[in-house]
Amino acid sequence: MLIRLLFLILASVFATALGARAQAPIPPVQRPPDLHLVWEQDYEHGIGGHDSFAALDVALSGEIYVVGSSLGLVGSYTYEIVTLKYSADGTRQWERRYDSLGSGFNDIAVDVEVSVNGDVIVLGQGPGSSGNQDIITLCYDALGNLKWKAIFDNNWSDGATDLVTASDGSIYVLGGTYFAASVTDVALLKYDATGLL
Repeated sequence: MLIRLLFLILASVFATALGARAQAPIPPVQRPPDLHLVWEQDYEHGIGGHDSFAALDVALSGEIYVVGSSLGLVGSYTYEIVTLKYSADGTRQWERRYDSLGSGFNDIAVDVEVSVNGDVIVLGQGPGSSGNQDIITLCYDALGNLKWKAIFDNNWSDGATDLVTASDGSIYVLGGTYFAASVTDVALLKYDATGLL
């Protein structure tokens, strides 16, 4: 009898609490301010549907760097690494294309970062001279001049994954290397600011 009485009291308290909660005013939903498109830029390299982009980074000064792969229009019509620089207002300032001398693979951009000294570091992969695939690291200055390139050729197929620049100017590259025995190893590379491994 005592247990039933306690149960009824608890049920009454619970129902009263629910009723009070149901009658409490619901606060208005806080919506973020409307977003407005400031500008839009398209990139077309002559053949529709053959440009794709992988990464971007923004310099402290506001310039935007975009990297991707784009079909070349000369020679073998293979994909090349393309790097674009835009000003903060969306004006394209320059375009640079990189096409490896080897064959059998396309050049593909993976990542881009602006280093502490303003250099633009582009990570990609592409065909090596012996028909294999290599990891490619390119360094442009802010004007688009190629300062150096570093090719990592360890074995038959080396692939790029990620890129990080450090506060001392060092460049870290993460990738993988594939051996003929179907074994894939992790490749972690460190370059100094001049491209030396």
